[in-house]
Amino acid sequence: MSKICRICAQNEFLCQACNEKLKSGSITETDVAVSRAIYKIAPAASFIRSIGNSMVLILADKNNAARLIGRSGRNAKLLEKELGKKMRVIEKSEDKQMIENIFGFPIIGINVLYSKEQRYRVRVQKQFQRRLRHEYVEAVNALLDKKVDVVFE
Repeated sequence: MSKICRICAQNEFLCQACNEKLKSGSITETDVAVSRAIYKIAPAASFIRSIGNSMVLILADKNNAARLIGRSGRNAKLLEKELGKKMRVIEKSEDKQMIENIFGFPIIGINVLYSKEQRYRVRVQKQFQRRLRHEYVEAVNALLDKKVDVVFE
């Protein structure tokens, strides 16, 4: 399940159908770049979603996450080199586990807040405050499609 067709993954130009996906917003420039890089390195692998500017986060199911990482991280290193950016593969799992994988440290818990829209309040130990980067919070917002607030305890 690639975001773009195989022909577009092989070439630097997008066909009309893939170009329409890009214009409509169902895929992003990052999705296109990641699809092309994955096709070159691990053609059998696919991903669910990718986000990022300075660092690329790729969301994949369990089997494809293993393919994207490869033995001893070989494919992940090749993908980083191909994309020219740091990259992390996040396995699709329950929300708490995904947030911990993105942040890179354990979280205390998640509170679900119900208002006009469903929001998450992620509780983190105060000792990890310096390690939390703003782009990680934005990545969680984008991957979960929910507004996330981080509270340090």
